[in-house]
Amino acid sequence: MKCPKCGAELNTGAIFCDQCGNKILEVQDYNESEENISEKLIREAALKQKEAEAVRQEELKKKNRKKNVIIYSLVGVVALVAIIFTISVVISNKKNNNSFDFQFNAAKDYYKNGLADKAYEAIENALRIEPKDEQALLLLSNICLKLNDEDGAIDALLSCISYNPESFEAYTALIKLYDNKGDFEAIKALSDNVNDDTIILLFREYLPEAPEFGTEEGEYDDEFQLEIFTDNNSVVYFTLDGSDPVENGVLYSEPIEIKAGTTVIRAVAANEYGIYSEEITGKFTVEFKVPDKPVVSLPSGTYSELMQVSIFVPEGCKAYYTWDGSTPNASSILYTGPFDILEGNNILSVIIINDKNQSSDVARFNYIYYPTNDDEGNE
Repeated sequence: MKCPKCGAELNTGAIFCDQCGNKILEVQDYNESEENISEKLIREAALKQKEAEAVRQEELKKKNRKKNVIIYSLVGVVALVAIIFTISVVISNKKNNNSFDFQFNAAKDYYKNGLADKAYEAIENALRIEPKDEQALLLLSNICLKLNDEDGAIDALLSCISYNPESFEAYTALIKLYDNKGDFEAIKALSDNVNDDTIILLFREYLPEAPEFGTEEGEYDDEFQLEIFTDNNSVVYFTLDGSDPVENGVLYSEPIEIKAGTTVIRAVAANEYGIYSEEITGKFTVEFKVPDKPVVSLPSGTYSELMQVSIFVPEGCKAYYTWDGSTPNASSILYTGPFDILEGNNILSVIIINDKNQSSDVARFNYIYYPTNDDEGNE
């Protein structure tokens, strides 16, 4: 039997042409037995089943391919999302690492929740971004105290003050730390660079006021007693030889006698903490005043009547005189009251000597006295 389409010889019982694939539908023109017909039907049924299975397998493959595409697409999407998320996390972390506010707030939260180590790490990150921030440095000090690092707390406060010289909180905290350590010299040193009137009040109980002299320095014509005053909680040390009163001072307990010559006094006050005040210096010169030249009541002249002479003697002084023209001294006639002039032509010489044995210049007066006859008669 030949294929009606291409003319190729067909195998017995063939359903499809091996050459062109045409399906053979015609009934074979030869007589077949029922047995052959039955076999043919079985083969055709098997072939159809095989074709149906092939189609099913092809459909299954298509479904699997579609499913795999979906799965691969989902995997790709998930992977892409994961990559995007990872990149976002990295970018976010990088951004947070470079954010002062984020690190500072994190440090505060850690600190409030008792996580001092975490707080320290976060505040260090914040200070790498803003190393001069006052609040961050104050927080660092508190965190260091939580970690029992007192020196670290002090360093943080000193840094805060160096960057923020008007930080009242930093000075307050630092003074408290120094007080707890008993380091009052550090408190004094800290106060040396303070110019703010409000902040300087924080040091009031630690710093004694400078002492004051009861008498202003200057020149004086008499010896005197010098008093030095300070507050009730301090004592005064002083020197008279120009040396440092902190190292060589004598404890002041009573007024100092300022004698003739020049005296330089250096003094400081010291409080209960052993802190010294600013030093004061006073220069006092005592130069006794020489008495003025004597003044008498009767001027030089010629007199015909008997006259008396009075000498004006300053307080604390004495007057001495002679009639023979010589210069008087403490061994000459002591003036005790008015006296008569002598008859004839005489020179009265007078000096004043003060209680420091200093003598005035000599004053001389020429009296010419010759009494009249009436005076003689009266005598």
